[in-house]
Amino acid sequence: SSARYLFKEKDTGNAAPAPYVRLASAEDLPAAAPELIAYRATNTSTTYSTTYKQTEEGRIVRRTWTATVSGTPYTYTQIFELPETQQPNGALQKAVRDAAAETAELVRHEGEPGYPLPTLPAYKALVKQYAKVCDAAGFLKPDYDTADGEALVAAIETLRNCADDEIVYPAEGRYLLRSYQALPASTPYYYYKRTADGEYVTETWPAAPAEATVLQLTHGEGCFYLKDADGNLPYLGGMTNSMYTDFVLRRGFTWGSFTLLSHTLQQAMLSRSGNTFSLNHQYKDDPKGYLCNNNLGMIVSSDFQFVPVIDAATQPRPATFYRLRSRATGRFVTLPEGQATGTALQLALTPNENNVLMRDGDKLLAYASGLYLNGTQHAPLAQSGAYSFAPHPTEPGAYALQAGGAYLSSQGTAFGTAAVAEDAKTAWEVVPVALLPVSVSAAGYATLYSPATLLADDGLKAYVGAFKSAENKFRLTNVGEIIPAEQGVIIKAEEGLHLLAVTEQASGVTSDLTGHFATIEALPNTYTLQNGSVGVGLYPFANDSEGNIDGQQLKGFKAYWLPIGITPAAAYALDFDDVSTGIFAAPARNSVANGTLYDLSGRRVNRPVRGIYIKGGRKIVY
Repeated sequence: SSARYLFKEKDTGNAAPAPYVRLASAEDLPAAAPELIAYRATNTSTTYSTTYKQTEEGRIVRRTWTATVSGTPYTYTQIFELPETQQPNGALQKAVRDAAAETAELVRHEGEPGYPLPTLPAYKALVKQYAKVCDAAGFLKPDYDTADGEALVAAIETLRNCADDEIVYPAEGRYLLRSYQALPASTPYYYYKRTADGEYVTETWPAAPAEATVLQLTHGEGCFYLKDADGNLPYLGGMTNSMYTDFVLRRGFTWGSFTLLSHTLQQAMLSRSGNTFSLNHQYKDDPKGYLCNNNLGMIVSSDFQFVPVIDAATQPRPATFYRLRSRATGRFVTLPEGQATGTALQLALTPNENNVLMRDGDKLLAYASGLYLNGTQHAPLAQSGAYSFAPHPTEPGAYALQAGGAYLSSQGTAFGTAAVAEDAKTAWEVVPVALLPVSVSAAGYATLYSPATLLADDGLKAYVGAFKSAENKFRLTNVGEIIPAEQGVIIKAEEGLHLLAVTEQASGVTSDLTGHFATIEALPNTYTLQNGSVGVGLYPFANDSEGNIDGQQLKGFKAYWLPIGITPAAAYALDFDDVSTGIFAAPARNSVANGTLYDLSGRRVNRPVRGIYIKGGRKIVY
């Protein structure tokens, strides 16, 4: 046929899209294609449906719409040309893989002895760069940007050169001292053992931790002291004597390890076989050059580690953030996808906000949801399970964790139970959280109620609040660097994830904002941070203007305000001490809501009987 057919969009009647488009980025490719119809140039009222198809050939994306008229196909074609992608060369790919693997180790051992201080700017920069190159599971993104890969390699190289005072050192306590032997050594660990027979003392390095001598580590001024339970010093080939009883610790050759030095800087070394302990008297001539662990054909290691001793009296501190890591897999106990309740917990390689836990009595509380764990599941509101921590019988420095009469066990990526704690699968390392993840919304705000004192991140400001009754406004005061524990705060920062360092520093700052660690059913006359009529401010936490809170939950570890003795307003804008919004209290809520009665569980009461109730934010006797 010599008839001419044209194409147009079915829904809009617009002409067919441009036949050729050159894109600046693959992300600019339209996700959906319009539906086209065909029509004859000489008869626009009759149209014909089309069949759509998309094909990809290298940098070309071809979309076609085909109409069949009287058995003859007529096709309209649109071509998108994608930009050239420069693939990193082989050497860079390997360097990025190696940097990502090393960074993953640092992230998984964040804040642990022998690893970089989490507060180091170089470490925080590395973590941010790692997130650009690797996904949440720790694997390289297939489409990572070459520049980001190069930046990750540069960032890890900077951190490799961190100084001796830029790593975490072991706290005072009871430890097993062990030598770490990297591959190709067949035995990775040898433990220090002291045996006394009268005045005759022998020191050996067996592979079995059960034979090791427990040592008490204490801190001195720029040094450390080691003694056994009877107060005896480890002799270690003459590293100590009656005049010099202290040791010096410096960075090891591998992360997580230390170089053990005498007072006069003689370097401790142990052979690959564990049979020969020796001292290097030339260490101070070339400190970096003499670090070794089977590298360059060396058959000795200068790496030593401190394994915490766990006994029946050693328990994780309450109201402290931890992660539970499997000794067998190195994976962390993590909330299920979407933080779903009543479903099985997962084991994840990478630490994140979904595997931060807090010990609450004999219970475990999830930071991300404010809900408790129950056995191997993430429990719904008001449900929980009890957990007991005991020293693991075969794995030093680890716990056997029991719940519901069974031991928690790691089965690859799955989380299960075992009847007996007898191997590494039932061994759990309780890892204190060094950097607490805090998510800030697109509006630039968040709230927090933390059991731990924290340090504000760069560019992040935290505020405590106080209601000024004379001015009828809610005043927010910048706390500076130290964010107080167990005080509600409002956080102001750029959108995204911020990592706040946990600190032992104290803060006497108080706040009218409060909170709960655990998620609870909503309380009447509660104000939470919301974006409403006066912008970001404090608004009633309810389903409607009458204060209905049915089905509402106050999330754990978040801050809110319970006004006492105040006629509630519809909203309170945030009046910062460094920036004022200029808007304070909005008009009061209607009297119907103010007169509503609630029981002490926060449930609305329509027909009260004798008892104590809450009305207008106050307790009353009815």
